Amino acid sequence: MKIVKLLSFAAIVSSVIFSCTKQNNSEKPIIHQQRFTDVVLENKEKDLQAVAINVARKTGKGCPGNNPHCNTPPTTQIYKGCILLDFDGQLTSGTLWNTGGDILSAASGITDPQMIKMIVDSVKYDYSFNAGILLTTDESIFYTYPINKRTRVIITTSNEWNPGSGGIAYLNSFNWFDDTPAFVFSNALGFSIKNISEACSHEAGHTLSLRHQSQWELQDGVWVKISDYDWGCCGYAPIMGASYNQPNGIFKEGRNSIGEIQNDTAWINNSIRL
Repeated sequence: MKIVKLLSFAAIVSSVIFSCTKQNNSEKPIIHQQRFTDVVLENKEKDLQAVAINVARKTGKGCPGNNPHCNTPPTTQIYKGCILLDFDGQLTSGTLWNTGGDILSAASGITDPQMIKMIVDSVKYDYSFNAGILLTTDESIFYTYPINKRTRVIITTSNEWNPGSGGIAYLNSFNWFDDTPAFVFSNALGFSIKNISEACSHEAGHTLSLRHQSQWELQDGVWVKISDYDWGCCGYAPIMGASYNQPNGIFKEGRNSIGEIQNDTAWINNSIRL
C-alpha cells in the first residue's frame, strides 16, 4: 500500500516554474511555501538535439554534432527505462547545470536503511502503472541502460546553489543524450520521508515530460488559469499539482500549466517509448 502523503507547491516566476513536494499526513504540517518549491527549467535546443539523434539512429544517417552516444543501441532489458534514486552523493559535470563548474552533491543525510526503503517503495508505487520502468538505487544497474533511457534523482543536502527550494529538474531530460540529473534537497524538506518521496516522484515526472497540473476555469467561453497548481479534492490531488490538503497524490489527466490537456501516465509512457 502506498504511504499516505500531502503536497504543497509555490508559484510560477517568469519562465521558471515553481512547485513543491509533499508532507506526511501523520506529521505536524509545516506551511512554508518557499521551503517546498522546486524549479523546473526547459531547454528546447537539447530537446531538438535528442529528436535529431533519434532520427539519425533510426535512418542510419550520420550522428548530428558527433554526439558520442548517438550509436548507443536500444536497451535489451526487460525494463525499458530506469530511474535511479541516488542517496550517497554525486559529482555532476558536463551538463546544463554546470555553467559555473562541477557540482559536488553531498549525501542525502538519511542513513537509516528502512527510511531509504520507504522512500524507494513510495516512488516505485507512483510509477508502478508502467511495467517498463525500473526504479533502483543501484548505480551499476543504472549504467546498463542507454543514456537516453535513464534519469538520476540526486537526494542531497547540498542546496547552497539553489537555496530555498525542495528540488530542481529539466523538462524532458530523461530522453537527452547526456546524464543531466534532477535534484531533491532533503535538508530543505526537513528530512521527511513523505516529503522526499513525493519530491522524487515529482522531479522524475518533470524529466519524463510532465508540466504542472493546474486549475483552470471557463469564463465567458474562455479558459482562465486560476492557479498554476491543481489542489485536488476529496482525498486526492495530482503528483504534478499540489496536494497539501489531500492525503493521496496521483498521476492524472488534466489541463497543465500552459493549457494543454496532459494525461500524466500516457505522457510518461510515450517518453519511455521514444
